[in-house]
Amino acid sequence: ICELTFPIFTALTALVRLFKLQCRKLEVSAEAAQLYLTPALVEALRVLAEMPNTSQDDVDTLLVTLLDDKKGSTKDFQRGALRALLFEASPAFSDSHE
Repeated sequence: ICELTFPIFTALTALVRLFKLQCRKLEVSAEAAQLYLTPALVEALRVLAEMPNTSQDDVDTLLVTLLDDKKGSTKDFQRGALRALLFEASPAFSDSHE
């Protein structure tokens, strides 16, 4: 999970930055309703939602965390949210809950 977190986080961060840039150019707020502007981000989130033991709610929570520009939402916090999602999808998580 630790090995996967950084590359997935980097890709998601790039897609979220692109999404925010597109929203800024079109003068709309960067929120889930505007996700159609970045199909690659939609696809990445769909893949995350289809992993075992994850749900659309988990992915929505991750998206809110990634879109949050407030001072309290640091990269470490965002990376931790992704790591938690990946851990839930891992075989180690499902084995510990059986």
